Amino acid sequence: MNDILWQRSAYRHRHPYAQLKSFINVSSAGHYVTRRGFRDRGGYKPFLEFFWCHRGQGFMEKDGVPIEVSAGDCFVYLPGATHCIYSIEPGWDYYWFTCDGPDMDAVIAAFDLKEELIHAGRCPEELFAMLIEACFKLDIASTIRASVTAYEILMRAFNPLVKNYGNRELSERFQQLVSENFSNPAFSLQEAAALLSVHRSTLHRVFSAHCGIPPQEFLTTYRLQQALELFHSDMNIKEIAENCGFNAPHWFTKIFRRYFGRSPAEFRRMMLDLPLQNTRN
Repeated sequence: MNDILWQRSAYRHRHPYAQLKSFINVSSAGHYVTRRGFRDRGGYKPFLEFFWCHRGQGFMEKDGVPIEVSAGDCFVYLPGATHCIYSIEPGWDYYWFTCDGPDMDAVIAAFDLKEELIHAGRCPEELFAMLIEACFKLDIASTIRASVTAYEILMRAFNPLVKNYGNRELSERFQQLVSENFSNPAFSLQEAAALLSVHRSTLHRVFSAHCGIPPQEFLTTYRLQQALELFHSDMNIKEIAENCGFNAPHWFTKIFRRYFGRSPAEFRRMMLDLPLQNTRN
């Protein structure tokens, strides 16, 4: 297409692994940047098409009605739809893939896919690059990699727990702070929010949406995981509690029992397969 300014695309021809059992059978993938007046009347398509806009602006037609697609937007043509996409201004930059297979009805139901615009945030260019590379190859490992990568892209776009992908930076910075400060019993969400220059409620909302658990629960779980590592050391339970940010052994025991169903001393004995009197508690 001479109205494509830049393109990279890969198509997987049928091969001996075509019948490999997979949730998503990726048949093609690509990355286009269009010129002014780009138009692609692809017509009837028997497979699913997925688009994620990186930059610029274009249009997807549904039943003859144009739907404006901008950076961070996603659009799906379901199998059997009539494909028509175009741009007016140059520089519409988008990624796409197509897929089919006997499990497509399950894919569509699992992600509740509809021919409507959704805003999913930053386009995961690195995943599309992996998908395109996998489509260039015909070996069985690449077939599996393409299926898994396409599934992750759909998860990023449509799963409510992970579609806030653009908030990853704040979540990762909080996790880094926890790893550096967990041993300090004075370290709290309030202090973390101040160090991150956000309100505590913002940290709670963003982290919970991105990671699926509240930040306080992450902090507590991280401290407990560090304590489990120290069960292999010569420290007693009081020393372990202090080294993991619990300012009182009885509080550590209460939290530990809530998560694991037994006291730290009991869990340590089970973990090390030692009689209780041989553990320092």
